[in-house]
Amino acid sequence: MKRLIAGAFNSKVSEFLILVIVALAFVGCVPSPPAFTTGIRITMDYRQAGVGGGGAVPVVNGITHGVMGDTLGPPGPGAQTATGFAGQTNEFGIDDHPNARTNAEWTLTAEFAPVLPQCPPATETIPVPSVGEIADAHCIAF
Repeated sequence: MKRLIAGAFNSKVSEFLILVIVALAFVGCVPSPPAFTTGIRITMDYRQAGVGGGGAVPVVNGITHGVMGDTLGPPGPGAQTATGFAGQTNEFGIDDHPNARTNAEWTLTAEFAPVLPQCPPATETIPVPSVGEIADAHCIAF
């Protein structure tokens, strides 16, 4: 009978270890945003104003637009020939355009309306250096 109890204990320990291994495997598989390489990346997030408003929440399916203006020099490395783009943010609130020509001025727009109608569009004209640029658009709700 002692042996049966020990066997049951070992079985419970084995089940526990299997659950721990499976849990660790899932933790190791948590998706993360892709690394920025070049071109233009637009990130969109939403924040609640006020004390204890919480952190930034990625805006999924936000609409982005970009139109190139004047060039500032030769394009950066890679196949950067796009002079305009339209896109949508992914599950991380990111929209990448690696083929956008760098070393140029760009007018970038992030539209929150499809997801957050209370947030106005964010538009800005910025210089994009040859290494590329990350532009952040934030909506702060009051």
